[in-house]
Amino acid sequence: MAEQATPALVPVIERAIVLVTRAILRSDDSSGLQGDIVSELLDAHAEAVRSAYPPLTQPEQTRLVKWLISFRYGGTQDFFDPDIVAYAPALSAKSLDRYRRAIEQMDLGPYGRYPLERLAVLARDRVGPRRSRSAR
Repeated sequence: MAEQATPALVPVIERAIVLVTRAILRSDDSSGLQGDIVSELLDAHAEAVRSAYPPLTQPEQTRLVKWLISFRYGGTQDFFDPDIVAYAPALSAKSLDRYRRAIEQMDLGPYGRYPLERLAVLARDRVGPRRSRSAR
């Protein structure tokens, strides 16, 4: 379904991600099976965003960016990192900038380099998420 999504499918997948993540927090996932399901759902979510027809509107993109940040940094879980690079083809420059600003303003903790590294990939920057041209 994610390969032929409508914008309405995106929040449905988000709800599934939240519910499975909540289940992991309350159960034993030592086998990793539930974590694998969340990873598959995150992949389907990114695919649904990219393939949505009609494409996500700017308000839908804004809601999506808020969800991505809230899901990862809302304090409920800290082990699933949605990959902004997977969503980037479907996001406007404004949405990517909103994500970048939110990430740069957060205390990401000692293990928080992942979103910065992924932003660097989008910027085609080998060192960090943002560098001025004069610093290159």
